[in-house]
Amino acid sequence: MVLAGVAPHAGPAKSLLIAQEVDGIRLGACPTVGDHWSTTRQPPAARRGTCSLSRIPEFDSDGHLPPGRFSVTVAEVQARFVDAPMFEDSVTRQTCWEGFQNYMALWAKYKDSLGDVIGESSLVRCLWLAGSFISSKPDPNNIDLTLFVDGDVLDAAKQDGLPVTTPVARLSNRDKNFKLHRVTPIIVRYRYFKSPFKHGFYSSEAEYMRFRGGLDDFFSRVRQPGEDKQAPTRETGDWKRGYVEVML
Repeated sequence: MVLAGVAPHAGPAKSLLIAQEVDGIRLGACPTVGDHWSTTRQPPAARRGTCSLSRIPEFDSDGHLPPGRFSVTVAEVQARFVDAPMFEDSVTRQTCWEGFQNYMALWAKYKDSLGDVIGESSLVRCLWLAGSFISSKPDPNNIDLTLFVDGDVLDAAKQDGLPVTTPVARLSNRDKNFKLHRVTPIIVRYRYFKSPFKHGFYSSEAEYMRFRGGLDDFFSRVRQPGEDKQAPTRETGDWKRGYVEVML
């Protein structure tokens, strides 16, 4: 579905296919240990249930979630960031959300095309939603979306002669998916690893761990007003905002 009235994308221009491995559970700023410990990094305020709409805490004075990754459902994301009364005058949030739903439907269609290869396994294991959509900004331009996709499933599909490279590249294209669906996806391929410590993982698993930790760190930053979007600075490297995780 092509969404009308989409403004030119000011963000990263090329498709971004991260890591040869992927999946979502939890993580920290360290490139490896977040998945290993797999515990949600939520501050006490989140556990006290400060938000009446869901497990998502209230925005801080700057309009961001407090630092941390908050595990929620798709319904909770919609209730808080689309249907909430504070966004009733938004002209972009509903469009972004419909685009997100259409984009995820493409993943569901691709999963169905894999047939017996996937069996009872999940293809998309987890989603991270971040950026201005996960803030109090009335009219965000897009949804920053990270998908953790099972690398073993994709490997098995490729070994069986099923299409993998082209459909995954199409679903990874940030420019096209922004224009069509108002999402800017990052695809990370998951692989299980035993431990992030010495001799606990293979080199083929290190890429996933590195990007998982790096993305967690990046999505926790807040740029200064007027700062070039392509050039984060040391001053904006602190962990000052949170984002949400949807386990599928």
